[in-house]
Amino acid sequence: MRRALPALLLVAGMSPQQAAGAEVARDTCRLLTRQEIADIEGGTVVEDKSSRRVAGGLALSDCFYRCDPSELSVRVEVTRRALNSAPSPRQRWRAVFQAQRDFEQEQPGERRAGEKEKPNPARPVAGVGEEAFWVGNPVTGSLYVLKGDFYLRISVGGSDEEAVRIRKASDLARKVLGRL
Repeated sequence: MRRALPALLLVAGMSPQQAAGAEVARDTCRLLTRQEIADIEGGTVVEDKSSRRVAGGLALSDCFYRCDPSELSVRVEVTRRALNSAPSPRQRWRAVFQAQRDFEQEQPGERRAGEKEKPNPARPVAGVGEEAFWVGNPVTGSLYVLKGDFYLRISVGGSDEEAVRIRKASDLARKVLGRL
């Protein structure tokens, strides 16, 4: 049946590249090796657990790599289109991050009286995918990466400074992107 899946996806209107990517995304836990996580994050993967769900016409494939120590665990999520008639992940990306671009372009004096600073704004991250943003704070965060018609969310744990966590998430994202 695994070999039949790309053919079924082609019949469903996906390109060969989309079909191949969807096959890989069937098990998101295959996108990173335990050794890659150990090399970049520092923890030893003791378990990986995948899940899949569909929401709003988007298919989300997720893998949680539980590490020892547990605070060094990693999560990778791939978002793709579930149905050809649904909004594409790229459209969803634009809707989410356009508000961030608009916010960045405002001058502080242009904010309305009483309007607060946006908490934990997304920050652009260069050199990963077509476009990437870090969303987080000094304690927790995720790297969102757009490429083609899918995007990733990668979260890394640990007590490293935020800049180090962004670098680690970026390094992991580059490895994932090379496999999709």
